[in-house]
Amino acid sequence: METHSSAPENLISRSLTRIASAFGRSNPAAKGKKTLQRSKLAGQPLGQRFKIRGFSLPEGARLRLLEMGLTEGTECRVVRYAPLGDPMEVQLRDYFLSLRASEADGVLVEMAD
Repeated sequence: METHSSAPENLISRSLTRIASAFGRSNPAAKGKKTLQRSKLAGQPLGQRFKIRGFSLPEGARLRLLEMGLTEGTECRVVRYAPLGDPMEVQLRDYFLSLRASEADGVLVEMAD
């Protein structure tokens, strides 16, 4: 019986792609593929710089994020994701902020210049 060394690699790559897509992120093993720009903070690629454009959250959650410094026009950067994709960490102003995926999904962003 002949074994193929690429079969396990393909299985791993497909599994990583499925897991990453469940969290709205690209598979790091899929090099050279372009990622789509999104208008929500949730799922942005690591290192991506963006500006806060607005919110689509309930009033209480929106006010809480505003109090933490996520104001419209603020430039931020995605620093890291937890191993299972929630929470995520962003850098804004001179500090780091962790956000739940449900909060980040309601933050509207645009790519920074």
